[in-house]
Order: sequence, then structure tokens, then C-alpha cells
Amino acid sequence: RNLVSSMSRESSKDILDTIKGIHKLLDSIELKQMDIENSWTEMERNLDTARVIENLEQGVSSVTDWILGPADVMLNSCCQVGFDVSSSEELRRQHEKIELQCRETYGRYAELLHKIDSLPKSKLPEDLKSQRDFMDFVCRSFASRLERRRNVLITSQRFFRLVSEYFDKTSEVFEQLVMGNRNYNFSQASIKLLTLEKSQTILGKGDSLAVKWLNDLFNVLLRNHMEVGCNVKEIQLQKEEHQSFQETAKGTYEYGGQLVNGARVLRLSCRISLEGNANLSSKLRHAWRQFRSVSQEQLTRLRVCAVFHRNVEDHCTGLQNLAETVMALYHSAKDKDVAAKARIKESIRDILDNREKLLLEVGRMVRLGRLLKTRLKEPLHNQP
Repeated sequence: RNLVSSMSRESSKDILDTIKGIHKLLDSIELKQMDIENSWTEMERNLDTARVIENLEQGVSSVTDWILGPADVMLNSCCQVGFDVSSSEELRRQHEKIELQCRETYGRYAELLHKIDSLPKSKLPEDLKSQRDFMDFVCRSFASRLERRRNVLITSQRFFRLVSEYFDKTSEVFEQLVMGNRNYNFSQASIKLLTLEKSQTILGKGDSLAVKWLNDLFNVLLRNHMEVGCNVKEIQLQKEEHQSFQETAKGTYEYGGQLVNGARVLRLSCRISLEGNANLSSKLRHAWRQFRSVSQEQLTRLRVCAVFHRNVEDHCTGLQNLAETVMALYHSAKDKDVAAKARIKESIRDILDNREKLLLEVGRMVRLGRLLKTRLKEPLHNQP
């Protein structure tokens, strides 16, 4: 009986121990299950973030390509300012159509900026950040050009309206003072007409000089302003010089335009043919369009090269920092215990992961550099 009782107690104890072991095992399984569920949730969250980032990159690329492509072509094709009130109004309506076409892209641009800026900084890739900054620069530059074009057309419309009012007033005065009085002095009229013709001749020579100056500036542009620097600092200096050169040419064109308009008014007053004035005006516009097209292309090349060099410098700095960090960890691991060495190895694995990501960016920049090199070899102006 004692033996049976002893065996019964031992059996009960084994059962209790087994039950406790099972409970511990169940608790361990539940904890691992929770870890797996948390990891799965985190993975799904990361996948969602990756999809969002991919969509954002596609959107940024789409906006940038449209601004640098079709939008830039549309704006560059609009260089005229009209020759009277009706033509300037028509050009302004055409410009408003271009602005309407840009509104959808502007809306997309603002939406992308908001979404990118709403992302946590820890989850914002450097590549997307660079693309975002480039898109912002491109859109702001284009919007500024669009606004300048609008202001020019408004000013042109006001100018032609004032000219129209001026001719209305002068016609009225002519009717009152000349046609209303038949006893006018023909000798004085001849002298005044001769004076007007001399003034018109002087203005015509000024027009020709403005065209010559623009052509000379264009030749200087092709000869001395086609280089692209080897680093950001050089390119920045070149860009500043180039923009100053552009302002000089723009001032020359505006001066020539004033002379053309003045000569046109005098020719109308003297009832002289406008054919010569129209030819000079056409030559002036052609010289300006030629200069402006090549100048803008060179400025675009400088800007793109500056962005390229800046990204290359950032990537080189990143690689150098990674190498220095690895070397520091390697030297610090010599006298450490096993646990510390394991932590260092884990850190090195993380660094190597970052290196792989950075090398992908470096590869992309290398391909971009090759494309940029090919683009820079293309002539800015094809001689006729």
C-alpha cells in the first residue's frame, strides 16, 4: 500500500511537471506567433511604403519629363509679341491656352510634393529626394518663364493700345490743323517732312546695328560660352557669367525693338513704305530667336551638369564614409569579447546593405553621366 501511494504521488508530480512544460511551450509558441504576426505586419507596411515610393517616383518622372519636353517646346515656340492690338490679343489668348494645359501638371506637381513631404524622413530614399528637388527646380523655373512671357504679352498689348490711341489723336489733330486749314505753309511742311525722314533714317541705322550686335553676341556665345566646368563651383561661375551675357543680349534686343517701333511710327507719319521696317524687324526677331534658343540650351546643360556633379560628390562622400566606418569597426573588434564582435559583425552587415543601395545609385549616375557626355558632344547650333 505504501509503495502504491508513493508511485501515485510520483505519477501526479510528473503529470504536473508535464502540464507546466506544456504551458511553457504554449506560451513560447504564442510569443513566437506574435513575433511572426508583427514581422508580417511590418513587412506588409514596408511593401505598401515601397509601392507608394514607386508610384511617387513614376509621378515625379512623368511631371519632369512633360515640363522638359512638350511644355518646353510649346513655350519656346512662342516668341512673338504681335504687331498691333488684335495680334497681341491673339497671342495672349494662345498663351492662356498653354497655361490651361499646364494646370493639370501643376496640380499633379503640388500633389506629389505634398505626398513626398508627408513621408517620414526615415523612409524617404535619397534618390526620391533628389528627384523631388529636381522636379521642384524644373517646375519653378518653367512657371517663372511662363509668368515672364505673360507679362511681356500684357506689356505688348498695352503698348499697341497706346500706339493706336496715339495715332487716333494725331489723326484728329491732323484733320483739325491741316485739313481744316487750306492756307498752310508748304515750305515748312517740306522741312518737317525732311526732318522726319532723317530721323527715320537714323532709327533704321540703329535697327541694323542692333541686329549686328545680336549676331556678334551670338558668335561670341558659340566661341566663348560653350564650355562646361568639371565641378559644381566652376559650373556655378559659368552659369552666372552666362546669365549676365543673356541679360546683355536681351537688352540689345529690347533696344532694337524700340528703334523698330519708333521707325515704324515715323514711316507711318511720313507715309513711307513699311517694307524696309518689316524686314529689319524680321531680322531682329530671327537673330534674337537664334541667340535665345542656343543660350537656353547651354543654360540647361549647365544646370543639369551641376546637379550631376553634386550627386556624384554626395555618392563619393557616402562611399568614403562607409569605408571609414567599416575600418573603424574592424580595428575596434580586435580586443573585444565574442558578444561585442557579434554586434560589430551585425553592424557591418547593415553597412554592407547600405553600400549595395549606394552602389545602385552610383551605377545609375554612371549611366546618366554617359548620356550626359553624349548630349554635351552634340553641337548647340547647326551651321546652315
